[in-house]
Amino acid sequence: MSRLDERLKTLLRPLDYSEAERNQLIRLMLLLANLPAPPDAQRSFPKYQEYKQKFLTRAEGEDSEALEEAFLTLYAHLHMHEGRYTPEERKQMDEAGGYWAHAGGLSPIFEAAPWIRPDTVSADLGAGNGLQGMLLQILYPHRKTIQIEISSDMVELGNNFRPGLAFPPTGSSGGPGTCAMRHSTGSTSSISTGRCGPPPTRVGHSTRDWQRHSMQHPAR
Repeated sequence: MSRLDERLKTLLRPLDYSEAERNQLIRLMLLLANLPAPPDAQRSFPKYQEYKQKFLTRAEGEDSEALEEAFLTLYAHLHMHEGRYTPEERKQMDEAGGYWAHAGGLSPIFEAAPWIRPDTVSADLGAGNGLQGMLLQILYPHRKTIQIEISSDMVELGNNFRPGLAFPPTGSSGGPGTCAMRHSTGSTSSISTGRCGPPPTRVGHSTRDWQRHSMQHPAR
């Protein structure tokens, strides 16, 4: 067990999480702590280094809620609640009768767990940069995750996350964890694997609070 793992277990113990939730949250925190900086992070994620360092600093402190808030801030930044779309992509979305939503917090990751089984095929319509779908596949491995996104910029950003999350490069095929992403009038990412982990049974109050808080940010 790493020092960071030990610190997270200690700091998260007082918060209102079940043991299963806490273990999944620790896995998420360790994933993002060890995630290499995305290429061209200064352009796409200008506060990445600042938020990541703040999260790591809070992990060395004694304030559980400050740690949680620092992690959720980093996650929301990488999830891109401020994601960019070109005027043409917005026009395409409007003409198709779609609607604009806000990138959520951690609630979808935890609440999806009871519904995901080894043979599940999950789909995310308007996947953004795909980070959430990749994290779902890591935490709860299942047959396939289908991600659909109209923004070529978002697809490119999602591809940049893949090596750091141990997904093979775009274009590889076969075997657990393979992933393919392409862009046409829409963009589809397909992530496949053959393993499944135990799901938590409920979601903690803080992730729900963050879900509501994230709605205060401008829509993508």
